[in-house]
Amino acid sequence: MGFSGGGSNVLKNHKHDATVVQDGGSLDADNVTSADLTAGDVIFSDGTHLQRLAIGTPAQQIQVNAGATAPEWYTAAASASTWVKLYDSGQLGAAGSIDSGVFAGYDFLTVFFSGNINTAWGGAGIKFNNTATSSGLYYQTNTQTVTTDTTYAKSAGGGILWDYVGAGGSTDWQSAHIIISNNATNRKTATWTTVQTKGGAVPYRNFGAGWYNNSLTQITRVEMCDGDSGATGATREFGIGSQMIVLGLT
Repeated sequence: MGFSGGGSNVLKNHKHDATVVQDGGSLDADNVTSADLTAGDVIFSDGTHLQRLAIGTPAQQIQVNAGATAPEWYTAAASASTWVKLYDSGQLGAAGSIDSGVFAGYDFLTVFFSGNINTAWGGAGIKFNNTATSSGLYYQTNTQTVTTDTTYAKSAGGGILWDYVGAGGSTDWQSAHIIISNNATNRKTATWTTVQTKGGAVPYRNFGAGWYNNSLTQITRVEMCDGDSGATGATREFGIGSQMIVLGLT
């Protein structure tokens, strides 16, 4: 750029280069000069001169280069997958059914349940996608302290994988953790652990594994139900304070 001065001391064309005598002094770059820049370019110092870092591409971020001498653009790695809360019933304020409703398909699901059965029926259970009976197969073992009580291997009950953990009653507080492989093209399998307090007696532990029959349909709905029949509704409700949470991971 050209500059001119008066008298015998004429200011030469210059770049504000501090290493050159009478080159205009330091440059005030705060919106008072122009340069060969593109919108979004970044100006930085190399310690002696100003340098231009051309604008990057969408979503890129700036980092310090390997030599710790200048900034540079980089594309951040994709963030690690995190569990997404798909459903949370909250602690029931009154006895009622627990049904997640339909949610998006995820490759993995985990279900947490804590609660009690409001009416006396054949244990607590869980079913998927509101399926009909005989839609899965599971194996499980009930234990009380270190003694095996009962082992089940059956195909029945509305897609239920976790079955009998005790008849109803407000003192029979139960908890369950179910981990489900839910890939869209593979058979859906699950493992689970449940605990039942049996009204203050020595607790029962139930653990097992099973599969959901429709291997081409992702599980997109989880319901608490009767552990024998898979029934839900007004007569198959869970007590005050019961809660279910469903998380998804892809």
